[in-house]
Amino acid sequence: MYQEHNHVKVIDKFLNKELRELYITVAIRTFALSLIGIFIPIYLYKSFFTIGEIALFYLIIFLFFGIFIIPAAKFISKKGYKHSIYISLPSMILPYLILSYFIQIKPLIYFAAVFLGFSIAFFWIPFHLDVARFSKKKKRGKQISTYVILTTIAGALGPIIGGLILTFFNFSILFILVSILLFLSLLPLTFSKEIKTTHKFSFLRFLKVGSFRKMIGAAGHGSSGTLYEIFWPLFIFLIIKDYIGVGGVSSIIYIVSLAGAVIAGFLVDKFNRYFLLKVSSIFYSIVIFAMTLVKSILGVIGINISLGIIRPTHNTNFDALSYDYSRKNRIEEIVFKEMSFSVGRVFLLFLVILFPNLLFVFILASFAALLSSLYARKEKYVRFRG
Repeated sequence: MYQEHNHVKVIDKFLNKELRELYITVAIRTFALSLIGIFIPIYLYKSFFTIGEIALFYLIIFLFFGIFIIPAAKFISKKGYKHSIYISLPSMILPYLILSYFIQIKPLIYFAAVFLGFSIAFFWIPFHLDVARFSKKKKRGKQISTYVILTTIAGALGPIIGGLILTFFNFSILFILVSILLFLSLLPLTFSKEIKTTHKFSFLRFLKVGSFRKMIGAAGHGSSGTLYEIFWPLFIFLIIKDYIGVGGVSSIIYIVSLAGAVIAGFLVDKFNRYFLLKVSSIFYSIVIFAMTLVKSILGVIGINISLGIIRPTHNTNFDALSYDYSRKNRIEEIVFKEMSFSVGRVFLLFLVILFPNLLFVFILASFAALLSSLYARKEKYVRFRG
């Protein structure tokens, strides 16, 4: 009881009411998607999709994610953050139903990817805008790492439970469970009023916030994680050939990330974020490149432990930088970052379609991780002492 009370006090110290509600929603959503996320590429592969066709499925998702980003920003300006999230989650359930019952009809599967792109845009744009609005610059590292810790705990058991369900039941049962949880994730947002923004999206400001260097950095960051998150579980499955085994070794990343997230919150608030991004991008790139050398289960475990250590600091720092940049032009800055993510993902997935080889995928992701260091502006960052 005493320990639990202390944990709540720690969370209250760093998070206001708006962030707490949002983080709980994201934690439930993370648990739901962790049940199934790593298994979708495997499901497609076992349903006779080639590597190139799997890449095409995800390319369509991120292409339409990019297309729907600006409509999502305009919708938020008129209706608010929560309304955008409300419509994003139901639109994610339809694609899962299609995947479950119409997997043999490939054109319909690609059509389902359009809805996933819509859902991602209408969820993550309000999420980032909300965090950028309610987080505090000098506490931002700890506030973001708190989110990472909550979602890590929520997602840790998901892959194992998902693997058990797939072993003893089937994908249809798993899709139904995920759909129910996605609806439940909306409940925390109903405990307070809608959050309206007085900041209207402007194309003129949007054109001013970005630079080519920053776009390349964001594109590298967005695409590096996406590539290995799609194809690394498939690579593991080809080695282990067992759903429970894939789920178990994938959960290692979440477990190790708990310690990594605590450390990340300290590092991001205390050290120069520009320098930290430079260093973390190098180590992140090395870990992803090491995937090309893996040939056994021990290699898989080693990579997942390494990812659990380095990824929280790299991602937390990158997000903190993006929220720092968004102080003056919040909507335009977040839209620029997310559109850059989309451009990078679509471009690299297109290369995977042309050269459908898993080792090539990891080399691409490793190079993209290096590019993420270009996002930071050196002259803007000094060490925080608060």
